[in-house]
Amino acid sequence: MMKNILLTLSAFVFILLLTGSCATTHPNEKILVGTWKAVKVEKIVDTLNLSAKNISKKTPSRKNVTTPKSETQEIAYSKGMEALDRFVKNEMNSTMVISPDKTAIRTFRGREAKVTWKMKGKGTRVVIKNPELGKTYVMEILSINKEEIVALVSSPIADIKLTYKKIQ
Repeated sequence: MMKNILLTLSAFVFILLLTGSCATTHPNEKILVGTWKAVKVEKIVDTLNLSAKNISKKTPSRKNVTTPKSETQEIAYSKGMEALDRFVKNEMNSTMVISPDKTAIRTFRGREAKVTWKMKGKGTRVVIKNPELGKTYVMEILSINKEEIVALVSSPIADIKLTYKKIQ
């Protein structure tokens, strides 16, 4: 009877240790936890992609004749750039409180956005999900230390390079 209890107890401890060792976290996750403020936001426009958008399309019947870019493409592109400018402005006026429970609260202009986050890519990527908007963002970490994070967020129009400083 005592032997069965010891076997059961040792099996339970073994399973507990095994599952605990598999649930390791990357050291960058500990660095992420805290309150961060954006100090620098740069738009990195892909000039190759931009020039491709400005090149007019060739018609299949007349290979040497080009047709101008459509007005709707121009409007969509300018609206995208306006949205990107708003994102940059909002980001510079916001703070992000990242919690160890994989949630974060981004505060800007008196409003809060609650998101969840998950570290991926051996600590080089953070996947951020906003359940209210139903959107997912991927942040590529370029460099990270206890005081500063430099990350890259991609959009269809341009990449945004963000530099955050830890304030708490």
